[in-house]
Amino acid sequence: ERIKVAEVCPKFFRHRNFNSFTRLLNMYQFHKVPTSRRDSKEVCFEHPHFRRGREDLLPLVQRKGAQMMREELVAREIFERNLV
Repeated sequence: ERIKVAEVCPKFFRHRNFNSFTRLLNMYQFHKVPTSRRDSKEVCFEHPHFRRGREDLLPLVQRKGAQMMREELVAREIFERNLV
């Protein structure tokens, strides 16, 4: 099922900014799914515990802890330093 961010964001959030929405999804450990077409503007995200009809799994969709976020930040900084 396709969801348009411009329609969904205002219902649940105080903005229509796609980048903010993406950041929020990443904070809850959703990952972008690659599309088969390179020129596609369609973006899909998935989470192993976010499944239609499986409300029992929703408590497993949790925000990343501060420690995990710090580790990712350090890993990203190391990666960027190695690019230079």
